[in-house]
Amino acid sequence: TWRKVLYRDDATGISDLALDATDPNVLYAAFWHAYRTPWSLNSGGPGGGLFKSTDGGETWTEITRNPGLPAGMWGKVGISVSGADGNRVYALIENEPGGGLYASDDGGTNWRLVNVTQEYGCIAPATAVQGGADVWFLSRAGVISVRQTEFGEQQGQAIPLSQPVSRKFNEIDWRYAGQACAAWFGNKYIIAVPMINQTGTPVNNGVFSYNFLTQGWDGFWEGDALEPVAFCRVKVGGKERLA
Repeated sequence: TWRKVLYRDDATGISDLALDATDPNVLYAAFWHAYRTPWSLNSGGPGGGLFKSTDGGETWTEITRNPGLPAGMWGKVGISVSGADGNRVYALIENEPGGGLYASDDGGTNWRLVNVTQEYGCIAPATAVQGGADVWFLSRAGVISVRQTEFGEQQGQAIPLSQPVSRKFNEIDWRYAGQACAAWFGNKYIIAVPMINQTGTPVNNGVFSYNFLTQGWDGFWEGDALEPVAFCRVKVGGKERLA
């Protein structure tokens, strides 16, 4: 059986949900106010924002206006908790003019802007890399890495794209990049994002894969779906797989 525990309005849905691996009672929910037709996507509205629960999702507190987060209307929001430190939370927020990647070191109470970008699609901390110190997200400039140091975060740098990945990267449909999704699976970072052809017509899903063992891109694959869906890790026959 199911019950509704968090709701905004009929124009707003949950765009991302993150759990603190060190304390499963702590969850973060990101709201995205959006309106979609077959030919357009209107992103942003009064329903956008962030919520936090400390009792396993039974009750929720809004943290949208906590210190350091952008004012005004929000578009799509991605949220993730560091696997190395449950107090470290990252939010990728679509906002004008304050959009970008925000970080909190105290469980979402206070925030700071650590990387500015106005073209992005997804976020997933690299919990298997450097103890969870790196955060990666998709941007028009490339796949961006923001590395945590003892002095704070470094501004993001694009991960070099090899052929044919770089050619395919130029075919990402940035109008709908907010629908992209990403996941870490073992030593690989995998991104699914809508693609277009040379005439600008949406065609299918593109899947990019980066391998940390070889320090390079495994390649690019095309799917038959026009819109990405969320990745999840499942165990089949005792082996973990990406679904």
